[in-house]
Amino acid sequence: MKSRFPTPEEIVVLNRVVTERLGLEAGDVDVTMIRAILLGVRIARRGKEVHTDRTLRAAVLLREIVKTRPFAAGNSATALAAAALYLERHGGVLEISPEQAADLVARIRDGSDDQDATARKVEARVRSEVIPGR
Repeated sequence: MKSRFPTPEEIVVLNRVVTERLGLEAGDVDVTMIRAILLGVRIARRGKEVHTDRTLRAAVLLREIVKTRPFAAGNSATALAAAALYLERHGGVLEISPEQAADLVARIRDGSDDQDATARKVEARVRSEVIPGR
């Protein structure tokens, strides 16, 4: 199955939705940074994709949005929403409580968790679903 990442436009819409729900002002968006994040998640070396597992791709997407902060507000919630959207498109559901999400994002922000640790935590929260026709 071909990988279907959220587009930069979809990620911007996710940010608008989460900032509105959180009562924040959306503000400026660095769309160039969002494009760079998506390119980095898709990156290939010597003709082979580096991030081949759906959970690892979702974790890298989450991590990079949190670390690079392309939005004026709502980066963490947007990162979680983008990772959840990616997983949903690939037969998974991200099941994470607000407390677990806050801890995961805090550990990414302060550098406590590297990419592998983030991927393991995301993987522990992904439930696979069989989606007919996919």
